[in-house]
Amino acid sequence: MKNGSSQCEGQVEMKTSGGWRTLCASHWNMANANVVCRHLGCGVAISTPKGAYFVEGGDEIWRDRFHCSGSESFLWNCPVTALGVPACAHGNTASVVCSGNQAQLLPQCNDSWSNTAGSAASEGHTANCSDSRQLRLVDGGSHCAGRVEILLQGSWGSICDDSWDLRDAHVVCRQLGCGVALEATISAHFGEGSGPIWLDKLNCTGEETHVWQCPSQGWGQHNCSHKDDAGVICSGGATS
Repeated sequence: MKNGSSQCEGQVEMKTSGGWRTLCASHWNMANANVVCRHLGCGVAISTPKGAYFVEGGDEIWRDRFHCSGSESFLWNCPVTALGVPACAHGNTASVVCSGNQAQLLPQCNDSWSNTAGSAASEGHTANCSDSRQLRLVDGGSHCAGRVEILLQGSWGSICDDSWDLRDAHVVCRQLGCGVALEATISAHFGEGSGPIWLDKLNCTGEETHVWQCPSQGWGQHNCSHKDDAGVICSGGATS
């Protein structure tokens, strides 16, 4: 990345046979940005500044639209479609600000939690926090079983099953008000997700109130594919 204050922010450039080119910002989104941040070892995308935020101009522009899911390892793994010349000009180039996080203890959420109604609730049992992180279980046939997914920066993503065990699953079940964990499933038992893989190698004690309080590799840091998506089967109710 170019023109930022660190290696983890700036105008995105890709090297081709013709040299370095900036990317067009038309249809540039957080899924594309997350792939860039992961590739550079810069955590996850925080924002995609618009306009000439990092731009000095003069570079040749790569006029393609990227269609990343957010889980790709490299930007060039994403499908692309061509954009017309009028769709992109200097001042309309793609930029990213990454979290810059490496392995870390994930930040706590100290706000009160509640079940959320609406479209998200129709897909799974959802807990809502003022910092916008949410948790749900999907494709398990009930709100207390399924693939574990976290909403971060507008994208639902899964958890890798490396080191996934009942202690991790207990935290998920407790957080969602689903009692205790009966099983910690691995190998995409409830099907493969399609978004980012947000967490890997969780090491919960089982006493945490939120799954992102558990030590891990850090947001977006993993060596997994969606074949490794973690899931849980909870008892389905509060225990005494």
